[in-house]
Amino acid sequence: MKPISPIVSAVLGGVTGGVVAFVVAIIISRPSVWAGFTGISGGEWLQALAAVVGVFLTIQGTLWLEERKRKRDRMEEQRLLKSALITFRNMATAIVAPDAEDASLQQRALKTAAHFEILRNAYGSLEYARQSYRITDIKLFMALDTLKQDYEAARVKLGSEESLARGRHVTEPALAICRSELKDFVDEMQLPTNEAIDALEKLKL
Repeated sequence: MKPISPIVSAVLGGVTGGVVAFVVAIIISRPSVWAGFTGISGGEWLQALAAVVGVFLTIQGTLWLEERKRKRDRMEEQRLLKSALITFRNMATAIVAPDAEDASLQQRALKTAAHFEILRNAYGSLEYARQSYRITDIKLFMALDTLKQDYEAARVKLGSEESLARGRHVTEPALAICRSELKDFVDEMQLPTNEAIDALEKLKL
């Protein structure tokens, strides 16, 4: 036999409870009050009961719709956060890719500067997605907090390296240091990023 859904069960329980409570209230009322009820016709009783049930069903229906909307919004927020995390992880592939052998110093400097900008934008998207998502899992919280703390701690240094890469008089040794610092930072961020994605995928709504 197919089990009754929680919604149907709640409706039946609420209607039954309401009717029972109504009857009990009538029974324990004072005789004068009871006498007033005896003059009500069966049709009026039925109409009153229908009104009570209608109000109850309206409330339950509204709650059910609100719950569905909440779950839908939660799923969208979770999808957005996961997308931002995957984008943040994938940007490492572009950053650590080797330069073309025939690329000039200026071309490699511009590419490195663009990579700093990619990192900054990817983190900005991640922060936006994180702010709209209510975190309820400790593993997800710890992973995202590690990402935030690491990035904030390196923000000033990353900005300096980016400015150096964008400078007109950048040298080969200076550019090599910029790229090394950027790659090391990106590599460091991969572990908490993967942990956050893994924790997010295991969450149940």
